[in-house]
Amino acid sequence: MKPRYLRWLLASLLAPGCSTHPELPEGVLLIPEQEPKPGYEYALPGPLRTAEPFKTAGPFKSYFDAVQYACPVLMSLPDATMTPRTSISRRGNHLDVRTWDDSTEYCAWIYQTPQGQFELSWIGTNERQDTTKGRRKCDMPRRVIDARYAKDPSLPPDKDITYVLAVHSHPTANTLTDHDIGYILALGHKLKGSFHSVGQFKLGIIAFFSNGTSGSPRCDGFFQYDIPLDETDESTTRKIQKWTVDTAGHWEMKEVATVHHKYRENSMPYIQIIEFP
Repeated sequence: MKPRYLRWLLASLLAPGCSTHPELPEGVLLIPEQEPKPGYEYALPGPLRTAEPFKTAGPFKSYFDAVQYACPVLMSLPDATMTPRTSISRRGNHLDVRTWDDSTEYCAWIYQTPQGQFELSWIGTNERQDTTKGRRKCDMPRRVIDARYAKDPSLPPDKDITYVLAVHSHPTANTLTDHDIGYILALGHKLKGSFHSVGQFKLGIIAFFSNGTSGSPRCDGFFQYDIPLDETDESTTRKIQKWTVDTAGHWEMKEVATVHHKYRENSMPYIQIIEFP
């Protein structure tokens, strides 16, 4: 029988079930709709600079340097920003007007190496978006496999890296959702009881946004939420930050919402987001 940790490694590096799309550059993977086969778990390879188009992607001296690099990269990918499309057809004396939006979300991990540097993982995006509910999502794998630190198949392949930020794109400039917060709370709860409990003190999630269109995307800022791991199973109130950048490259932060949450065993956390007026 193969060691179970090797199964994670194969799921990432050989990417069974994962595929690329002709419009997506190397370094961007499609996340399949179907669950991975038993014993396997989807993971993102790292670092992103091992992909030909992203050779300048790190390593970074700080997580903020990694964030500033990742934002324009994710927002410039196909359909990362919302651009409504309309078609008009005639049926007898009636005009049939149909409006739709082909936007999608992209996601990646920012993680820290044993050398104290920060890296960006490869980027994922769902193979198919559920457009019926009007909400986009990226089902980001919760593990990164960096081959430099995954040499012993009998050990967890990500035991030597520290997860810092789950980053993803939002098609519009909307704040973090309860789904975003719930993901990072549930993951933090799992990390707390794992091999990452030593040296992994907090976790964060970021949503990038652009005020431009798909024809002229840019990074205009991001929403950020951080939480210490020891607060993932407690009733806690924390703030969502909104970071914006001007044309001169200067960043400004303000708090835009309060998050109340409580982790509930074997279910999604209870989450209430109250935006400031």
